[in-house]
Amino acid sequence: MDLIQLLENNNAILILVIIIIVVIILVRISKSKHSKHSKDASKSNFGGQAYQKNILESLPYDDRLDYTNLYNKLNRIHNDYSDIRKKALLDYQITEAIDSIQAKAFDSRIHIENYWKNCKQKEKFYQCIGLHYASFTLANKIKREQENIRKEFVRLKKECDRMSMEINKLNKQIDNAKGTYRYTLMQQHKELCNQHQRASKIKGIFGSRNTQFLNMVKEQNNKTREYREYIINNFGIKGKQWGEKLKNRKLDLVQE
Repeated sequence: MDLIQLLENNNAILILVIIIIVVIILVRISKSKHSKHSKDASKSNFGGQAYQKNILESLPYDDRLDYTNLYNKLNRIHNDYSDIRKKALLDYQITEAIDSIQAKAFDSRIHIENYWKNCKQKEKFYQCIGLHYASFTLANKIKREQENIRKEFVRLKKECDRMSMEINKLNKQIDNAKGTYRYTLMQQHKELCNQHQRASKIKGIFGSRNTQFLNMVKEQNNKTREYREYIINNFGIKGKQWGEKLKNRKLDLVQE
C-alpha cells in the first residue's frame, strides 16, 4: 500500500512538474511575442499614423489645419493611378494618370519647400518637424508609384519579347506557306506587328517614367536629409534628441 501511494505521489509530482514547465514555456512565448510586437511598433512609429498624430498635436492650433491638409494631399497622390488600374483601362490612359501623379508630386514638393522657408526663418521647431515628415511621406509615395511603374515596364517588356518570338515564328511559316493559308498568316503577322509596335512605344514611356520617378525619389530624399540636418543643428538639445530618435529608427530616408 505504501508502494502504491509512493507511486501515486511520484506521478502527481511528475504531472505538477510538467504543468509548471508548460506554464513557463507559454509565458516565455507570450513575452517573446509582446517583445516582438513592441519592437515592430517602435519601428513603424515613424512614418505611421501615430507619429503623424503626435506631430499634429504638437503644433500650435492655428497650424494644424494647414498641416492636416498637406498630409491629406500627400495621401491622395496615387488615387488616379489606382482607380485606372482597377478599371483595367488602356495603357495610354495609365500613362496619363502617371503624368498627373508626377505633377501632383511636384506641386506637393513646392508646397513643402515654401512652408519650409517660412518655418525655417521663424525658427518653428514643431512646424519644421512636420515638414520633415511631409518630405519623407512624399518620397515614400513617389517610391511606391515608381515600383508600380516598374512592374508595368517589366510586364510590357515580357509581352514585347513574347510577341517578337511569335513574329519570328510567323515569318518562318509565311516563307513555307502558299495560297489562302499564306494570306491568313500574313494578316496575323501584320496585326501582331501593330500590337508589338504599340506595346514597344508604351514600354518606352514606362521606362522613361521609371527613370524620372527614381530621380524624384533621390531629389526628395536629399530634401528630407537637408531638413533633418537643419533641425538637428539649429534647435539645440531638443533638435539633437529628435535626431537621435530618428537615427535609432533608421527610417529617415526612403530606399531608392
